[in-house]
Amino acid sequence: MDLAIRYPDMVKGLILVSTSARVNRETRSSFGLRFGKLTKMITGSGAFGGSPQPYHAFIHQLEASAKFDCTDRLGGIGAPTLILRGDRDTLAPRDLVEEIHSGIKGSRLLEFKGGHIFFLWENEKFTEAVSEFLTGLG
Repeated sequence: MDLAIRYPDMVKGLILVSTSARVNRETRSSFGLRFGKLTKMITGSGAFGGSPQPYHAFIHQLEASAKFDCTDRLGGIGAPTLILRGDRDTLAPRDLVEEIHSGIKGSRLLEFKGGHIFFLWENEKFTEAVSEFLTGLG
């Protein structure tokens, strides 16, 4: 979102998946983030393994995300935008995703069954939605 706001000439289209323009208090203390921190700390690799990111970098990433808020600048996004979220996503809750949708004029919001990583289980529908959007960009 920040790239699309700062450098609109570099963004032909924007696909936002399981994200929000800001983080609320409930999201910061959600089970998913606590679980991610714990598994990253214990295993050094996060909940699903394979992450080369050091724990301290992961924590800095979470801190930066917690401070980020571009809600008041969403109107600066002029690129066609597709917003995708899982209907049970607690890290990108409905109200925060609706903020993005209402803030970006002409954006399209699609909701899928599932949580934050819904696209792993709804991959055919997800791929179809993304392909259709990209095809429409020409």
